[in-house]
Amino acid sequence: MRPVLAKPGGVAGGTEDSQLVSDLFHALNQPITALRCSLELSLHRPRTAEQYRGALQAAMQQAELIAGWAVGIRALLQADDAGDDLQVLPLGGFLRDAVADLQPVAESLQLEFGLHCDSAGRVLFEPQRLQQALSGVLDFAIDSSSAGATVMVDARDRDREAVIVLATSPPDSALGRGSARQTPKDAGCTLRQRLGLAIPRRIVTAAGGSLQAETGRGGLRIELCLPLVPAFA
Repeated sequence: MRPVLAKPGGVAGGTEDSQLVSDLFHALNQPITALRCSLELSLHRPRTAEQYRGALQAAMQQAELIAGWAVGIRALLQADDAGDDLQVLPLGGFLRDAVADLQPVAESLQLEFGLHCDSAGRVLFEPQRLQQALSGVLDFAIDSSSAGATVMVDARDRDREAVIVLATSPPDSALGRGSARQTPKDAGCTLRQRLGLAIPRRIVTAAGGSLQAETGRGGLRIELCLPLVPAFA
């Protein structure tokens, strides 16, 4: 199995996060450069109305890319903040809601998507942050799976922590073949996917938990652990 952004740590301390931030700013710089060059050409070279219209459309596309990467970078940098509105929340209820919200997406991608939840524990979290972390991890697993694959979620309490395991497997028809297509889409191959996993991992780490992810020929496996609030609290 190959780790995918598995190590904890902040932007300054984690090797993966440091590289991710560097790659994100590089990705942000590309549309900024393209936008600037397009505008400079439009100013210094006479064009027809149709050409100006095309240049403006291209500039809008670059501006949308810039906004998208900026939002992603901001979300990543803010993920370390546990927040001020900490509450004792039922993990199982939030997990069921997150799975239900993404069920239509999984069905549209022809994925088998299921949940087995034995967790009755409570966690200390901001409601919005917990929802963001769970939705982010589930969305990452779905996005990393091919049509016909299976995405299963298992949650249970273990000692003083809740453990959520997401496991994906390729379609049955792919299990017997020896090609690289046996595995889901490479979970670490795109910058957006790396960002999509790093944000919930940092949110979980800020709450005292951990998130480990690895991928191999059998699929993707993510283990998310969160400390439980004692029953008497």
